[in-house]
Amino acid sequence: MKANLHIHTTCSDGTKTVKEINELAIKYGFDVIGITDHDTLNGVYEIEKLSTKIKFIMGIELSCKYEKEVIHILGYFKERPSDPIIVYCCDKTE
Repeated sequence: MKANLHIHTTCSDGTKTVKEINELAIKYGFDVIGITDHDTLNGVYEIEKLSTKIKFIMGIELSCKYEKEVIHILGYFKERPSDPIIVYCCDKTE
């Protein structure tokens, strides 16, 4: 199984759209990819609109303050995230 579970899209600081990432994943034979944009779930909503052979794992990379540093924590979801996370991210839902 070929997987990459830490991919950023143009919804945060990535250089490719969700559609472009999907096309590249198919081209290079990936079975599973995870979208983990910084502090947004908008890329996840784009995934839901695609018809694809690739298994997508919904995720997020949260920016958190630890003492004087900003650290990033990866989180993954089995299903669409709950409203408190969506509100925290101030995301659009469609």
